[in-house]
Amino acid sequence: MRCLPLNLLLALALTIGVGAGLPEIDTTDIEPEPTGAAQIQRWVTLTLDEPLPERRDPYNFFNPQSENFRDLLDWLDEARDDEQVRGLILQIDSPGLGLSRIQSLRRAIAEFRAEDKQVIALLTSETMGGYLLATACDEIVMAPEGALLITGLRLEGVFLRGLLDLLGIVPEIIQIGVYKGAGDMFTERAFTDAMREAHTALVDDLWDQIVDMIAEGRGLEREQVVALIDQGPFTAEAAVEAGLVDQLATPTELWADVEISVGDGFVLDEEYGEEEGGAEELNIFELISMFQGRVPEEPESDNPKIALIYATGPIIEGAADEGPFSDPNLITSGDFIDLLHECRDDETVRAVVIRIDSPGGSATASDIIWSELRALTRIKPVVISMGGVAASGGYYIAMGATEILAEPGTLTGSIGVLGGKFVLTGLLEGHLGITHDAISRGQNAGLFSVFTPFSDSERAAITALMEDIYDAFTAKAAESRGMTREELEAVAQGRIWTGRQAVENGLVDRLGGLDDALNRAQELAELEDWEIESLEIMELPPPENFMEWFARYMGGEAMTASPPWLSGLLGTDEMAMLQQIHLWQSILSEEPILTLMPVMLSVQ
Repeated sequence: MRCLPLNLLLALALTIGVGAGLPEIDTTDIEPEPTGAAQIQRWVTLTLDEPLPERRDPYNFFNPQSENFRDLLDWLDEARDDEQVRGLILQIDSPGLGLSRIQSLRRAIAEFRAEDKQVIALLTSETMGGYLLATACDEIVMAPEGALLITGLRLEGVFLRGLLDLLGIVPEIIQIGVYKGAGDMFTERAFTDAMREAHTALVDDLWDQIVDMIAEGRGLEREQVVALIDQGPFTAEAAVEAGLVDQLATPTELWADVEISVGDGFVLDEEYGEEEGGAEELNIFELISMFQGRVPEEPESDNPKIALIYATGPIIEGAADEGPFSDPNLITSGDFIDLLHECRDDETVRAVVIRIDSPGGSATASDIIWSELRALTRIKPVVISMGGVAASGGYYIAMGATEILAEPGTLTGSIGVLGGKFVLTGLLEGHLGITHDAISRGQNAGLFSVFTPFSDSERAAITALMEDIYDAFTAKAAESRGMTREELEAVAQGRIWTGRQAVENGLVDRLGGLDDALNRAQELAELEDWEIESLEIMELPPPENFMEWFARYMGGEAMTASPPWLSGLLGTDEMAMLQQIHLWQSILSEEPILTLMPVMLSVQ
């Protein structure tokens, strides 16, 4: 017998009424509509085993799928909004993300759990950073042979004065600001009283944040958390007995336990969110165009946009060197201003977010960027999102924005100035037998010479110049933050603050991460509903594809960068020290005055 469509049966019922009776219909061959989508209980996995960069790395031929920290946040947002996803297994393996980004991820996990979805953290052996992330989850599972290596918080400074004395190098460093200690690594052998005071306050606030996170996540009192940390490190079994970990299991055992707990419809998706198709295909005609000096450009969208500009690394004047080995983690004033102008001139860009992760650098470059950024705020709203560090010159450029957001664990402030030079005569004459001579005209002609220390008049001249720069820095900061000079001075003097402290003392507007900054920029742009639906995030500098990399490789000049094998031979602290020395050398070779925070610090 021919069967009527189900929708027609419903129409008949509504037309003649149920009481009128329906003709008998053979429904034996009618299959119920599938309900598989509602029955699926998808659990996804995510592995965090390396620090993701803020800005996408330049194209890597061997790893073309470049990802950054924002991709991770977007992945969590997608899984949160996916109705089929019911849980997340987060495998944490010493990701090295830093406290501020851990705090961002903890909020993202909390938002995921708020949708009635579970998150299980899976650890092998983990230190404090990874454990802080795990405490945001519903449950913490550790490998039976693992260890929980939480021992506390330690801030260390590295001092090179003894080495410089052995080499015959004399540091001539001048610092404006009682707490401006960036030059102490060269001039001192230990923390000065002022730096010990400032760093103690910094560690105390970071410690309070860490203890609060563990206490909240594990349902413990603060006193219990402190007592437990004093007993660390822990074996896996001891961590369970102490209530710091919930259970012990291998990954395979955990998968099985979750499947049994979920029941029918369980799906374990270990490739959730991965793009299909792999790396882009190469087109021979595009290669020919590159050899002829033509690089194809992607068509631009007319949709409204929020521009997201990454400002990562030291700040230097001028433009970056081009080349296949150029360092993306530099803020060059010329290139950065070009990005600001691009945002200014692009009518589809309705607001700008600048993600800063920088210890500062050139005072001149910082001021140039501040001026251009300030001008942009008169046309479009500009919101700052502070990453792990936005201090000294990093704070200088931030204070020109419409609003500033920071994580509680961000390091910021350091409003001060330092400068100077290194006198190499002892090294050259005493160790290498190299002598020098000079004929000068002008009282301060030897100001920048590496062969002679500052004379009294030279020291007075450079100090006066630095004091003028400090006065300009503090005046602009006071104006930007709506403070009197006296109020600003009380939180300046080169002192570093956590993001939480900076909100309390008025240097930052509110706490929040990158997503919060993007949402705030959207609010300030006052977009219509239809504009919000089609809104795009435009990353600047734009991600590089193979074609652009190849063109740069063919025509660029290589710039010196740390070779990958060096970081494999040296530890994190040694690499940081080398990078700090290189930073000082490269910037001081161009100008003697810096806005730089004391970055040779190790928080463990």
